[in-house]
Amino acid sequence: GQECTHLKLQPGEEIRTPLMVLQFWKGNRTDSQNTWRRWMVAHGMPRPGGKLPEPILAGISSGDADLAYQSEENQKIFLDGYQKREIPIQYWWIDAGWYPNKGNTWQDLLGTWYADPKRFPQGLRAVSDSVHQRGMKMIVWFEPERVAKGSWLFENHPEWLLGDGDSRFFNHGNPLANTWLTNHIDNILTQEGIDLYRQDFAVFARP
Repeated sequence: GQECTHLKLQPGEEIRTPLMVLQFWKGNRTDSQNTWRRWMVAHGMPRPGGKLPEPILAGISSGDADLAYQSEENQKIFLDGYQKREIPIQYWWIDAGWYPNKGNTWQDLLGTWYADPKRFPQGLRAVSDSVHQRGMKMIVWFEPERVAKGSWLFENHPEWLLGDGDSRFFNHGNPLANTWLTNHIDNILTQEGIDLYRQDFAVFARP
């Protein structure tokens, strides 16, 4: 949306433009991706203690079409499968779709940020406890920017949303809304025993 930006700043106000990297490469798409990766490793990645983070090997249960059907039961079945095959994963990854949905797709109730009680009757904690007992940690996917019609946020706090269609954006510029969301996700991470937060944003246009 930067191309549509038209504003002025009052004295003392600040704004940050999007961060971007402009690179050139020779070759094909793979060459361009590797050029980017080398730059990111050299200049963009954090170095806690002066060292690059160790690579992470994560396991996951399904492809995109199956995300709306993840459950406590099948997550443990897949975990057993990885262990039986002695695949040395360090993290178990629960991707999109762990919250309530209409039974069609992981996208239809984005904005309802709690574990689906039908598929996860004990919350995500039952899965994370099983993951930790196996000596691993757990990643969980979030996309707090998007809010779909029928979701908890859409129905209960439309004043916190931007746009007027069936798919809207969460207004992080609203201090009350942003504080609520920050605290809510923090509580989920803590109460559900989640070790690593996975941030996504799968939309490239304004609502």
